[in-house]
Amino acid sequence: MKRCPECRRDYYDETLLYCLDDGNALLDGAASGSEPGAVATGFIPNGEPETAVLSVPPALASGFAASESPTRAQIHTTDHTAILHTGDETDPLQKADGRKLKPFMIIAGVLLLVIGGISFAVYKFGWPGGSVTVPVPFQSMKIERLTSNGKATQAVISPDGKQVVYVVDDAGKRSLWLRQVATATDVQLTGPTSDVFYWSFTISPDGNFLYFIYGGTVRNRMLYQMPLVGGSPKKLIDDISSPIGFSPDGKQIAFVRIRSGESSMMIANADGTGEREIAKQKGEQPFGTLFWGGVAWTPDSKKIVTAANNRDDDGRFRNVKEITIADGTIRSIGPHRFYEIQRLAMLVDGTGLLVTAAEKPSEFRSRQIWYLPYAGGEAQKITKDLNDYTNISMTADSSVLVTIQQDEAANIWVAPDADSKRAIQISSVSGKMDGFDGVAWTPDGRIVYTSMAGGSVAIWIMDADGKNRKQISAGEGADFSPSVSTDGRYIIFISERGLQRSVWRMDIDGSNQKKLSDGGGGNTQATAEWVIFGGVFKVAIDGGEPVRVTEERVNFCAVSPDGKLLACQYVPPDGSQARMKVISLADGATVKDFDAKLELPARIRWGPDGRSITYVSRVDGLEDIWSQPFDGGEPKRLTNFKADEIFSFNWSSDNKLVISHGKSDSDVVLIRNTR
Repeated sequence: MKRCPECRRDYYDETLLYCLDDGNALLDGAASGSEPGAVATGFIPNGEPETAVLSVPPALASGFAASESPTRAQIHTTDHTAILHTGDETDPLQKADGRKLKPFMIIAGVLLLVIGGISFAVYKFGWPGGSVTVPVPFQSMKIERLTSNGKATQAVISPDGKQVVYVVDDAGKRSLWLRQVATATDVQLTGPTSDVFYWSFTISPDGNFLYFIYGGTVRNRMLYQMPLVGGSPKKLIDDISSPIGFSPDGKQIAFVRIRSGESSMMIANADGTGEREIAKQKGEQPFGTLFWGGVAWTPDSKKIVTAANNRDDDGRFRNVKEITIADGTIRSIGPHRFYEIQRLAMLVDGTGLLVTAAEKPSEFRSRQIWYLPYAGGEAQKITKDLNDYTNISMTADSSVLVTIQQDEAANIWVAPDADSKRAIQISSVSGKMDGFDGVAWTPDGRIVYTSMAGGSVAIWIMDADGKNRKQISAGEGADFSPSVSTDGRYIIFISERGLQRSVWRMDIDGSNQKKLSDGGGGNTQATAEWVIFGGVFKVAIDGGEPVRVTEERVNFCAVSPDGKLLACQYVPPDGSQARMKVISLADGATVKDFDAKLELPARIRWGPDGRSITYVSRVDGLEDIWSQPFDGGEPKRLTNFKADEIFSFNWSSDNKLVISHGKSDSDVVLIRNTR
């Protein structure tokens, strides 16, 4: 036993050198009875209770607060310690000889340490065979907007939280910037260019290097490394299909590679050498992509987690999966099914992940930040607002995160004779997103469009002046990409109901809704006989088995007024600039090939007379509608917008142009965990 000569406190841990209350050097021998006036009941002369500290390891002794004022029979436990506070003059145990209490207190201390250890293990790893409720991070938080120009598209925070690297996309020209968080100063790392894209930022654990995926098109993707403070990028890996994740020691990276319908999880050294595959999945279950997904290591370096695409009898969904590096085994993390997971990040203690995700199809324009416990249990939302959160990264201690907060607004305009100077805006009832996912004309001059006015993405119809608005699709999930068949009988659209994406048909008034085919993508178009969708398939207007139209790499097709030809986006196998191809709907043969500069994803529509093909192109940073004569010749600019974006457009038979036009604002947001 040791004692403090100042406060006369007794300590039963012989390894302690200094008093935990006042810092004085401890002396051998108990204070009780060793000094005049000492009381053997465990109280110091001034009547304040003393604290008995049981077997506290020296390395942890400094973690106790010297300002604590303990009270009667309170037990305080932490992850590594147990402290028994004693001292009530009416307690019969306190009236016994202090030496007789020693065995009891030692046993009690050992039990407390065991219980504390078990509690910590359950907290960290979960109860065997079940889930456990753990504290949700960022429940008390402070949000700080780092940019306010509405043009930031990617961002990552350094491990120490001192720097943020982000992309500015200004009128189609992209540049890299470095923000010093403490001083709110910005340094430009690369100049603006329209020739390349930056994706999926990661900063090395030592904070020295920025890793990013760089390329001219989405099919020409390479991993580059660049000093964080700026310098020449160095190419490390070709053919990469996802963000990368660093091992805890910073020596290895993990990433996804997609080839020939297979998705492989790869590991390589941090310099790009020594690639090896640890797991593979086929078909409908890839390990994420550049645009949705992410890769992270567990703190013990034994496993990798990634977003994954799944399909079962209830439809398509996304969740997080764990891959064991040693043997490649795969298991799902938690029971939660998301419609979309855009990005993920692992908490430093391994208790869970943060993901930017949409739980159901109706929320895919308002993704939130979620907490997903690693040991099992339900996912919980951290943010609960109407903004759309995209990528996410955290500091090394998981106390600060950075994300992109995005807000989109779209309104419908009608221009007679394609004269954008005479265009009239149709006032929105929802405030945003009208026509964002498609607009079309009916034969009697009404407008079919998408809107979120009913709370989810659905198909609506209105008069050309905006009157008599009506929601005509179910709105059970997300209904989008509407088109009207060339005979005017049906509206064709893509729907995600129960997480299952399918092609649907309904009468022009919204009645008799019918699923035509599973699968879908790109956009829909229809003749009186066929429905065209994806890249590129056709299915009979009454449903049936889809038939592939061509083996060419085409998508986002528009059907000609006579129903015989398709004008499509074509992406060459070498990943060079997308072009426009015209193919025969009957046999898929190429009829025309135009060197049109399409703004991707392509928005293509035939002119009402079938003699021209119109499309959205970006020139000098501005999006406008251009017209390509079908018989050849130079394209012509039809609109002359000075700002913002064109989300969709279409033509009426009498040459009216309907346009969904608006803007997408996105800024870097820093969120601090203040609890």
